[in-house]
Amino acid sequence: PCASTKYMQYAYCTKLVGGHIADSIYLDWLVAFPTIPPEHRHPTPYVCGTKALKARGFDTGRCAVADIIMTPPELLPYIDETSLCDYIINEHITTDDWELVDNIPVENPLPAMRKFHEDGDDRIDAIDMAYQAYHRGYSWEDIAWTIEPAKDLWVDDDTGTQPANGKELLDIFFAERSPDDPRPPYDDDDW
Repeated sequence: PCASTKYMQYAYCTKLVGGHIADSIYLDWLVAFPTIPPEHRHPTPYVCGTKALKARGFDTGRCAVADIIMTPPELLPYIDETSLCDYIINEHITTDDWELVDNIPVENPLPAMRKFHEDGDDRIDAIDMAYQAYHRGYSWEDIAWTIEPAKDLWVDDDTGTQPANGKELLDIFFAERSPDDPRPPYDDDDW
């Protein structure tokens, strides 16, 4: 079944949920806000960061970043404060900020990746995210912009210096692993 009976007044399930990430993201959206379809609501709340990336099929690794929903201020009274989502208030949401992915309003990929790197601190996950974006056709310039918030987290092992921007951070990633090399397995002791 869908979820807690507490929320059934907001959700109408037509099938059993099989654990697909899109189902849980859409249910979160329905629970948090009145049930007006996202394509008919302006401004609309939309999922951001890690959940937005998962909805698009990106592997976010072991990232433990909180789920984020961007919301217009007029929906504050409807927010479920017991949920595990972080709500970010934005008075200027436009239809250019999000796209429907499996009927879910989802943040555009590049800003979602940047949010992922603002809160994530796992180097392997950061490298994987950059290389996934590259293999999906994003430019290295765009990828450097998305990873720039993480530039203060790591140093260049060869020089001992911290990168000054996203491009220098990419150079560190390239020195560690080529974009075409497979992802190394996780060490159970790291998890």
